[in-house]
Amino acid sequence: MLTPRQIRTHLQHYRYDPALAENPGRSRSRRKVPLNAICSLARLDTRAVKSFIAGATDDNVGIGQRGLEALSRVVEQIESGEVRFFYNDATAIGSPTGEPKVGVEYVRKPDHPHIQDRLTRFEDQREWARCRTCQGDKWDPVEVHGVLHYACRSCWPAGNLAAIGGRTIANSRLEVSQSAMRENFSVRRKGKS
Repeated sequence: MLTPRQIRTHLQHYRYDPALAENPGRSRSRRKVPLNAICSLARLDTRAVKSFIAGATDDNVGIGQRGLEALSRVVEQIESGEVRFFYNDATAIGSPTGEPKVGVEYVRKPDHPHIQDRLTRFEDQREWARCRTCQGDKWDPVEVHGVLHYACRSCWPAGNLAAIGGRTIANSRLEVSQSAMRENFSVRRKGKS
């Protein structure tokens, strides 16, 4: 189980980090890890989790020990990649079906993941792959001399990438957002042109 400080750090990262926003310049941008979905997975009140993130005097005020355990499980699932979030764009316009705006997808890890080098070309990256050196499964997109790669997060921390002429890059540059792929210009919001 994660400590309350680790849980708070992860939740602050999900909520405030501009790299996790789909449109970082906008004030009401969608988050790639939405706080409301985290609260519903942990079965906690959103206001209590927001006060926990704000850093109330007691580490688990309003949440309790069971709430901390639930948040710890959810954060571990998000960090391991077992839980992913997606937006249902039809509800953003106003869906009559009443589907939730944010969906949750559970992904099962393979029993025998692929092994690859700690610095791998972008085209050769496989989901759930393990690092040959440290057996870690966390990968960051990096650019080394103008070429896109994936680097093992524990073998190549962001501060050490300059030694090989590399730098970290935002995920948004690598993937096309789902909203851009599904955008339909024939349907417009009321009052907008």
